[in-house]
Amino acid sequence: MKMILLLLLVGILGSAQAAQPVDLPEFEAQYLVRKGGINVGAATLRYTPVEPGGYRYSLHTRARGITRLFINTEIREVSQGRIEAGGFKPEYYRYDRRGDSRSGVSELFFDRDSMTVTNDVADRPWKMAITDNTIDRVTGPLQVMHDLHHRQGDNTRFTYKIADGGRLKTWEVTVEGAETIQTPMGRFETIRVRRQDLTNGRETHLWAAPALRYLAVQAEQWDADTRRFRLVLSDLTGLTAEEE
Repeated sequence: MKMILLLLLVGILGSAQAAQPVDLPEFEAQYLVRKGGINVGAATLRYTPVEPGGYRYSLHTRARGITRLFINTEIREVSQGRIEAGGFKPEYYRYDRRGDSRSGVSELFFDRDSMTVTNDVADRPWKMAITDNTIDRVTGPLQVMHDLHHRQGDNTRFTYKIADGGRLKTWEVTVEGAETIQTPMGRFETIRVRRQDLTNGRETHLWAAPALRYLAVQAEQWDADTRRFRLVLSDLTGLTAEEE
């Protein structure tokens, strides 16, 4: 279960680009989490615009069905911040894990003036330097929607900075091609994207649907040549499919 959150959240992330300000409606996306063809969990993404010029974004991941008899991990993450022309600028991030030996709460406070983030874990805060386009990991699904929507020409490779686990991580993202994906909500034409974490070599593959403002309709996490988990979109409200 500890890998479920990573599959969705540390899956593909975008960086700031010159573009118009983000204009996303409030929406909620539900995902099934599958392992070996079995539904082992569920994940819920919620996005809410906050006036003036802000956002609130949350992810709730939990086990479901018979899996709860063995694993009862539940993770809630929340990001709040500003919306600018280049995308999302987190100001506050909270991670809350319950139900296993790794239970605990941590918070990040972003200071864009001093280019630092304060990491508060177990009431022992400390600071580290960040770049202007540094984001938290839960904001990733929003930022990739923005970046793919505003992608210029044949640009197929991006580099991202993520404040995560007390380190400033680097992820490389590559647009690989087009693919049709079947989900419980129907078939979608998608752009397939691969994200590599340069700190550990782990990869996340994501299928983003242009008709849904590049929302991910499927995502997979891979370690070496082994697929660990797959997430598939099962329900969506507030974001209507657009004509191609």
